Amino acid sequence: MSKPDYFKIAQENQGNGPISDLYVFTEELTEPEKELFEYAKFGYFTDNPGYVEGDYASTVGAYYTEEGDKSA
Repeated sequence: MSKPDYFKIAQENQGNGPISDLYVFTEELTEPEKELFEYAKFGYFTDNPGYVEGDYASTVGAYYTEEGDKSA
């Protein structure tokens, strides 16, 4: 995929429409390219709650499993 010059496009379209018009992808993005538009890097967050050493645990607050088990 050739890399568009977004700065040049932004200058040419200044005030001519929504910023979403600046990002037009004609082919599927790669994972690293998708990551550029994400809130945080892929893999940065982990699922919460989960199991720690076999015990149901949460980082913040109490959560319940579908079976009714409560986190510590």
